[in-house]
Amino acid sequence: MALFLDIDGTLLDIAPVPEAVKMPKDLRKTLASLFDGLRGALALVSGRSIAHLDQLFKPLVLPASGEHGLELRRIPGEPIERIQPPAALHHLRPTIIELTKRMPGVLPEFKAGTVALHFRQVPAMKRPLLDSIEKLIEPYQDDLVIQPGKMVFEIKPRGIDKGRAIARLMMAPPFEGRWPVFAGDDATDAYGFEAVRQLGGYSIGVGPSHAPADSHLDSPTEVRAWLTALAASITSAAA
Repeated sequence: MALFLDIDGTLLDIAPVPEAVKMPKDLRKTLASLFDGLRGALALVSGRSIAHLDQLFKPLVLPASGEHGLELRRIPGEPIERIQPPAALHHLRPTIIELTKRMPGVLPEFKAGTVALHFRQVPAMKRPLLDSIEKLIEPYQDDLVIQPGKMVFEIKPRGIDKGRAIARLMMAPPFEGRWPVFAGDDATDAYGFEAVRQLGGYSIGVGPSHAPADSHLDSPTEVRAWLTALAASITSAAA
């Protein structure tokens, strides 16, 4: 198996803002055990940056894809591969700041290659926010797209997604030649589900709102319980 795991809403319970997520007891230990048991074929696949993932899971460092595939690291300790984002994102930054000032409660998150606009605190702003973002990026449609998520819209480079990230990870060791399994919870993970399906793998949807998947777990709590059992099974089989 090659195991790919989304973070927010899959491994971790959703928080009002990304910085407020809580790390459950023993999760790092479980992931470290799986990483060893799968001989390195375990990767975090997230909209967060890899630097943010390393901070969140420290001292554990894992293979990862960050910012929906803009960043990639197959082996802990190796340099992070980065795709250069379009200049349009930099040009739009002042306009996005002004937009969020006009929409109190909408929180911008500027990453190296994407911009996330969180509206969890003001769900009624969903439609006005989407309309504003669509107008904002209209002149840059060749370069940028809007990625919906759970209470967030993310402006990202066209052609970058979690599915392509998983496919790239699968092209070389320690993932190459293995059976890919991906667990995710929302629209951003649909690309990953399709990628593992095309590679002959298996997808696991988490929670009530996710793209069609091969199987289903109700919550991050169930995901963590499954991973704990999987780690124990792999350790037992190795023994």
